[in-house]
Amino acid sequence: MAIRENRHKSIGIDAFLGEVSSGGGLAQTSMYRVQLPSLGLGLAQSMLVLCSKCEFPMRQITTFPSRSGVDVDKVAYGYAVGDTGLSFYLLNDYSAKEYFETWQNLALNQETLEAGYHAEYTKNVVIQQLRKGVGFPIAKKKVFDAGKIPSSIRGRLPRLGPLDLAQGQFDLNAISKDDVVYECTLINAFPTSMTAIPMSTAGGGLMEVSVQLSFTNWKSEFGNPRTSQLKEGLVGGLIQAGRSIL
Repeated sequence: MAIRENRHKSIGIDAFLGEVSSGGGLAQTSMYRVQLPSLGLGLAQSMLVLCSKCEFPMRQITTFPSRSGVDVDKVAYGYAVGDTGLSFYLLNDYSAKEYFETWQNLALNQETLEAGYHAEYTKNVVIQQLRKGVGFPIAKKKVFDAGKIPSSIRGRLPRLGPLDLAQGQFDLNAISKDDVVYECTLINAFPTSMTAIPMSTAGGGLMEVSVQLSFTNWKSEFGNPRTSQLKEGLVGGLIQAGRSIL
């Protein structure tokens, strides 16, 4: 008699940890980046820093029922996407609110009540899921004690890519960046709604402004965390090589 496989066998912790390791670690909700259009205000970098919440968009395949005898199948005929929400901290200069009011005015000018051209007020917005690269807490890692080298010699030591022999440091920013493991581009997006901002004498918490972005569709691109593991190994090897130079 053939022995049937136990389909309910639990997955061991070693298998789970192995899968987590091979996949580059668990994705974290706090590791994200939002890239917004500049709108000519010079606030794109500020908006990146001030973004407190974001979400990847949904997509639904729209269907209609197709009957064949007594069987009913769903047949795809299109798609539907929902709005995506973003939230931003408000500073005392109200730069985040100024940014989105300016963007909304491109769609419908609040002074003249004239509607803008679709191609002029719709912009692509990029939302990225990140993973940390090499896990060093500082940008430059000390490889060896350069103070033991006479100053007359140290001043003539070259810089070999990310390895600064004169300072005995390895510049991690030259190789290690936060890796983009998933990227979603909202196509022809613009802020259709901006939520009210409540004020109260109680509390004293941080203020935020939230917006809903509408868009035509979205496209995605997947990174490869397994490739990043090879990069981490390369960084470690270079550091060891730097220690062996002197």
